[in-house]
Amino acid sequence: MTFGKGVMIFVAVFLFGFVRSMLTNGGLSPIALLLWIVGIAVALAVYFIPSIVAWRKNHIQTTAIILLNVFLGWTFIGWVVALIWATMKEKNQ
Repeated sequence: MTFGKGVMIFVAVFLFGFVRSMLTNGGLSPIALLLWIVGIAVALAVYFIPSIVAWRKNHIQTTAIILLNVFLGWTFIGWVVALIWATMKEKNQ
């Protein structure tokens, strides 16, 4: 299993538990719950843009970019550095 698939499975299981708990405990209306889920999905997609770009470009340092994005992306500076690194052209060796 790759790192991306593991993250997707974790998010799916988390969202399933969250949805089930909210609907059975009468916490949120279905519309509000749908908006929360869409908001979380969009936020995760934006957060992982540097990792996605590196992966799609088949960057030689994809793993390092993903690690930087995961652990320091929340600082915004780490996110910007990861995005710049992911979009930089690789030098020929």
